[in-house]
Amino acid sequence: MKIKKYICIVLAIIMLCLVAACGGNENGSGNSNGSNYGDTSNSSNSGGGGSSNSQGSDGGGSGNSGGAGDTENTPPTADEDAQSNLAGTAVEVLDQLVTALDEMGVEMPPRLPGPPAEVDPDMSQNTVGLSETDYGRLVVSAAHSQAAIGTFAHQIIIIQATDERAATEVKRIVTSDGGYNAEKWICVFPERAVAVESGSYVLIAAVRADIVDAVVAAFMEMAGNTGEAVTFWEFIGGDIGAGGGGMAPAPLPIG
Repeated sequence: MKIKKYICIVLAIIMLCLVAACGGNENGSGNSNGSNYGDTSNSSNSGGGGSSNSQGSDGGGSGNSGGAGDTENTPPTADEDAQSNLAGTAVEVLDQLVTALDEMGVEMPPRLPGPPAEVDPDMSQNTVGLSETDYGRLVVSAAHSQAAIGTFAHQIIIIQATDERAATEVKRIVTSDGGYNAEKWICVFPERAVAVESGSYVLIAAVRADIVDAVVAAFMEMAGNTGEAVTFWEFIGGDIGAGGGGMAPAPLPIG
C-alpha cells in the first residue's frame, strides 16, 4: 500500500509539473507574438500572418513619421540659408551704393545732381534691358545712375524684383541676347558690362573696367550674399578714353 501511495504522489507531482509547463508555453507564445510584431516593423521579410503584417505595417508607418521629422531638421542648403542685407527701394539701394563708391574714392564721370533716377517702364528696354511686359511682371522698382555727359559710357543700375526667383529671371534676361544693350551709346562703349543678384535685387554695371570691379565689390559688401557676377559684354581693342568712353572701333560682344 505504501508503494502505491508513493506512486500516486509521484504521479500527482508529475501532473502538476506538466500543468505548469503548459501554462509557461502559453505565456511564451504571447511573448513570441510581441517579438514578431517588432520584427515585422523592422523588416519587410517577416513571415507573420496577415494580422501581424498589418500591425507591422502600422509600426513601420510610425517609424517613417520619425524619419520625416529628421528630414525637417536637416540644415537648409547654402542657397536657402543665404539672406541678402539689402532693403528698400531701388533708388535707396543705388543711392547707398553710389555713396559707398564716393567714400571709397572711386573716380567716376560727372553725373547729374540728386538721387539716382527712377526707370520709366515705357523706356525700360533701352534703360535696363527689360521689355515693358517683363518689367511689369518682374519688377517692383528700378533706378539708374549715369554720366551727365553722353561722351562717357557709364551706367549703374539697381533693379528691385518681386522676389528672388524674379531676380534670377531678370538677370537671365538682361544678360542674354536682346537684353541689356551695352552698345546704345553713340561712338562710345563701356569697357565691361556685368550683372549680379542678391536676394530680390539685381545690379547691372556698364562702365570702365576698374569701376566695374569697384561697383561689384561695393555691392557684395553691402549685400552680404550674392549670386555669380556675370560679365556679359566686354570691349576688346582700341582706346576708349579715360572716362570709359571715346571714339573707338566696333566692340566685341560676349554671348
